[in-house]
Amino acid sequence: MTDNKPLIMVVDDLYMNLTLIEGMLEDRYDIQLVSAGKDCIESMQQGRIPDLIILDVMMPEMDGFQVCHRLKANPDTNQIPIIFVTADDNADTKLRAFDAGGDGFITRPISEDELVAKVEDNLQRLEAMKNLESMADMSQKAAMQAMITTSEMGMLIQFMEYSGQITSYEELGERLTEVANNFGVRAVFQFVALDDLVNIGCKEDSLEAKLMVVARSKARIFGKGRRVFFNQESVSMLVKNMPVDDEALCGRLRDHFAVLMNATESVVRMIKYEDAAELQRRQNILEAADVCEVKMREVGEKITGYGKKTADVLERIHDEFNDRLFSLGLSEQQEAQLIALFNEGHQQMEDILQEKGETIKALNRVTEAMRKLAE
Repeated sequence: MTDNKPLIMVVDDLYMNLTLIEGMLEDRYDIQLVSAGKDCIESMQQGRIPDLIILDVMMPEMDGFQVCHRLKANPDTNQIPIIFVTADDNADTKLRAFDAGGDGFITRPISEDELVAKVEDNLQRLEAMKNLESMADMSQKAAMQAMITTSEMGMLIQFMEYSGQITSYEELGERLTEVANNFGVRAVFQFVALDDLVNIGCKEDSLEAKLMVVARSKARIFGKGRRVFFNQESVSMLVKNMPVDDEALCGRLRDHFAVLMNATESVVRMIKYEDAAELQRRQNILEAADVCEVKMREVGEKITGYGKKTADVLERIHDEFNDRLFSLGLSEQQEAQLIALFNEGHQQMEDILQEKGETIKALNRVTEAMRKLAE
């Protein structure tokens, strides 16, 4: 092994499973194979700490959940990303994996593309976290001063005062993330919109998003340890790093976040109400446009019919006028004047008929404008 590549530790009691995963990853990473949970714990004290652990759930003596709990309880190893592997796709198993502190979950049979993607994603997040920790050293004084001047209850009150101005899920998620950051925790959120789920801080197909759906049916506050779900009917919050080592702070945060979600539920309901009203407004406009289109088509057909009849009458008048003109005994000058006068009147009537086409076009533009209002 070399230190140029990330070190991936694979823990499984079956040799076939170890070699399968090793074959998928050995071209990209250094691989360390361990055949028991106890050996995994002991190896942390003997050499290079792995950058990521791929951990089988079902193992004798010490299963994957126990191993994960031990690693996450140790300050020297609690930052190592852990991806669980199991053939059990049950939602409760996934919740146990998250509750133990796992950072990912893969179901057998293993897809190489999925495995590599999850490993890369967790390694990138680990690198980003290390960068943030180094930056935190420079900003520690400013952060401490901000925490001193802003009380915990003050942050909740500030959110509630501003919540009446929030008009979108994106803005709501941004404000909630800001509150969570001010409390010193990392959290993701999920809102139940009119006809969809809106996820803030995680992807739609992520394990976190799927678990929030499951947890919302469990209890208002669900989960123990570092991973805790706070739920209302229309919103869920997953806190990923509750300060379990500070019992008093952890208890206060559970109370604060329960209040925060209760206030957020009202905001989500207001956004849904506004969305429903806007949807109804657009539907009303479209229905009105449909009615107008039918009526305008009828008007256009009538105008076209009147125009044809008028044109036929004008043509008969023109022919009859020409037939009788020469029997009137008029001079050439008088005939010319009368013809000119008749032609002028005839042209004016044709101009009026021509305007019917413009009238129909104007009516159609009204319908188009109404439909644009509904966009």
